[in-house]
Amino acid sequence: MVYSKKTSKKIKVAWFASAFIGRKASGTAQTARKIVENLISNHPNDIQVILLAKNNNEVKLIRNESIFSELQVILLPQVRGNFLKSSRQFYKYCLINKNSDLDILHYSVPRVYPFYWFFPAKKIVCTFHAGGDVTAPRDFFSISREIYNLIIKFQWKKFAAIVADSEFASKEISTAYRIPYNYITKIYLGSDSLWKEFHEVIERDKNLVLVIGRWQNYKNIHTVINSFKNYEVFQNKKLRLKVIGKSGRKDNKLILDSLKDFPSNQIEIVEYLSDYELAREYRKASVVFHPSINEGFGLPAFEAFGEGARVVAHSGTPADEILNTQSGVIFQNMLDEKTVIASYRSILHEKFGDITGRRAFLESVNATWATSTKKYVELYKAIINLN
Repeated sequence: MVYSKKTSKKIKVAWFASAFIGRKASGTAQTARKIVENLISNHPNDIQVILLAKNNNEVKLIRNESIFSELQVILLPQVRGNFLKSSRQFYKYCLINKNSDLDILHYSVPRVYPFYWFFPAKKIVCTFHAGGDVTAPRDFFSISREIYNLIIKFQWKKFAAIVADSEFASKEISTAYRIPYNYITKIYLGSDSLWKEFHEVIERDKNLVLVIGRWQNYKNIHTVINSFKNYEVFQNKKLRLKVIGKSGRKDNKLILDSLKDFPSNQIEIVEYLSDYELAREYRKASVVFHPSINEGFGLPAFEAFGEGARVVAHSGTPADEILNTQSGVIFQNMLDEKTVIASYRSILHEKFGDITGRRAFLESVNATWATSTKKYVELYKAIINLN
């Protein structure tokens, strides 16, 4: 079933709606959403975005959002039973739509069906972000993750383009999946998601420390909590940690152990904040920690930087690669508790950043959604020979 309005000849690019619809807390979902939104808003004469929906509920969610409400939506064929339901929908669509006029199918993450190239589009593009599905420490064994990784390792040549978020990510993808480095396209993510959200003057809270990251081992939240618990909070009774990103496995033992004996009046756990609320917290905090040891780009570090915050992040990550010449940021080994506290105490002596100057720097390195999306349009044109 197809819901559509007539359009002129453009590059027809299909995205799975399930990649971002109704998924506010997922980083990869938010990046997919930003690219799609910018394709719709900034490139309507070149690109026709088409959303693939798996059920009527997804169609309803799409129609309820004004920016997506006028898009063509393809509802995948329905099948009986839940066993491998989405894959059976995918293959059924492939079988009955062999003459589709879609130009590109764009996967927002490297989790694809076996023989994904059966899909009736001229080209298949995939944003890998980085190689974390292979390299990141795991909270638990996942057979589906193993299958996805094997598919990529043996079938990557069927992609017309593979996109990484940074130089770090390009190298990691090449090593993790054994893909030649020169086959990978580097497109930075945008770091300007919050720039229009918050314009109030707000006083910094010298006692507030933000820690950003989901409840996953490689996000390394537990090390920061432990470091403050063991070396700081009992000396400074006014200090408060605000930990943003509670999600994933709620029984994450490392996180739960780090929270034991932490003074309850000195820590706040938050699952999700809107862009407005997050911008406000970045403007208010004394220091922002983004301690993840494995990030394709590491948006929280860039977003906090763009709000003038003092930022501490893990060394060797893309934030280190791009921001290490800037003042008010420190990159250290965030796996070591004493190093975490030393970095915290050190950065307190640095000034907060000039927001205008920092944002100009981010624009100069092409870390904005407008530039990111423009590069995707250029990529689309190149792979279907329209340039």
